[in-house]
Amino acid sequence: MPLLEIAAEFGVSETVPIVWVRRYFPDKDEQDHVASLGFDAVYEATMKRVSKDRKAKRATEQQRIDTNRDQPRPPRPVDSWLPGPGPVKDIDALPDDVAALKQLLVQQRERDAVKDAIIEVLMGGGDTPGKDDVRDGVLTTAAKAAVVGALTEVHGFSIARACALIGIATSTFYYHRGKHAVTVQDRARRRDELKVLILQAVEQSRRSYGYRRIHAWLQAMGHTVSEKIVRNLMAELGCRPPAKQSTKYSSYTGETDHTPQNLLLITPTRNSNSNGNGAEGDAEGGVDGGGMPQVALSQYFTEHAAAQGLTHDFHADAPWEKIGTDVTEIHCADGKLFLSAAIDFYDGMPIAVTMSTSPDHDLVAEMIARIDECKPEGVTPIIHSDRGGLYRSPRWVSMITHHAHDNLACSVCQQELFCPSRWRYIPSLSRKGNSGDNARVEGFFGTMKQEILHGRPEVKTMTVAQMRDYIDSYIDFYINTRLKSTLGEGYTTIAEHRKALSA
Repeated sequence: MPLLEIAAEFGVSETVPIVWVRRYFPDKDEQDHVASLGFDAVYEATMKRVSKDRKAKRATEQQRIDTNRDQPRPPRPVDSWLPGPGPVKDIDALPDDVAALKQLLVQQRERDAVKDAIIEVLMGGGDTPGKDDVRDGVLTTAAKAAVVGALTEVHGFSIARACALIGIATSTFYYHRGKHAVTVQDRARRRDELKVLILQAVEQSRRSYGYRRIHAWLQAMGHTVSEKIVRNLMAELGCRPPAKQSTKYSSYTGETDHTPQNLLLITPTRNSNSNGNGAEGDAEGGVDGGGMPQVALSQYFTEHAAAQGLTHDFHADAPWEKIGTDVTEIHCADGKLFLSAAIDFYDGMPIAVTMSTSPDHDLVAEMIARIDECKPEGVTPIIHSDRGGLYRSPRWVSMITHHAHDNLACSVCQQELFCPSRWRYIPSLSRKGNSGDNARVEGFFGTMKQEILHGRPEVKTMTVAQMRDYIDSYIDFYINTRLKSTLGEGYTTIAEHRKALSA
């Protein structure tokens, strides 16, 4: 078939089949053999030649790249970007003619103006649309157009004169100026759209998110934007979490007979023990007795303790291994509201949150009852608290003890050793005067107050009843909506994390 007919059949230029034949036609010693082959065999042979040709080209190109990679480009003198012959190096070479001296002075002023304009563009003042202003030691055309714009706007040059000094055509300048104007308009429109979304995220997060969580929220919504832009837009909008304020509440009422050890405080002896035993507390014995429970170190503590200098194992490898609890107070318009929370150290889940106008035993009793409602069968978690009177009283001990267990008939209890059958929740107490021993729960309260109380004038007029509803709404938000960055890769909610765990 003639080559012209082949070109017409495949809808290509007439020269394309000629190039194909020259590049992929069989050699003379192969033509007789190829002539006897069928179409499929010819097609396969041709594709092999095409593949071989492409590999040879790629190898040649890679060889060129490797050769040039180790040869640094000579730096281009910045003076070569400037117009004119440059300053006269020898004062004796200055012309005697006054007009010629004036001409040199004009040229030097123009060079200085161009240098200032270039510096402005390179430092960002010109706002060029491209990512790189200099390539291979030369200003890009877009950067040159920006320099022309700076010369005309700041230094008063005409467009024609500025283009002549920079070395681009006036049509090129107008093209890039129009292109830049479109880019600026698109950028402004995009920023306005992002501002609306940021305000929406701020509203949904109850003004509790910083720029990192706002950025993660935008990504989850399918928007591609950098953290830097989010931070700048939030600054323009004045969106930032309110400032933190400090309030103190203490429930310590003195020492009692209930003095379990601090099972989360890791001593060097315990950290080096392969069985994971050993802790430090105020009692020489275990949990209200000798010995001590077997508490394995979490994987997070094992991997990060040395590098981060950790002294407490506030982490767990699975839900319902360790629970932390504490009580905090909130001032309302008509009194105080006391809040008791139980936090699962696995993922920070608020397992139970109870509220009362009095920090009494009923407050923590209701919390234990709520924990019992959702606690799986057969688990005996550690329950860690500070040394407040609510966690040292006989009623608290009764609430976390197995009443069906007969201490008098138990040989382990009679030896005053730790008995796992005695406890529904294994108690662990902070040391006296060490608020950091209960930092995980203190951190939850601090986060909650920072995100919904501090710096919000509207909460100062809330009654106790209104504050209850307000906090209940936040707890639901904290579990189901609030993004956390410590639950794996990226940001996710506690509810999503638990759902994925049970899948």
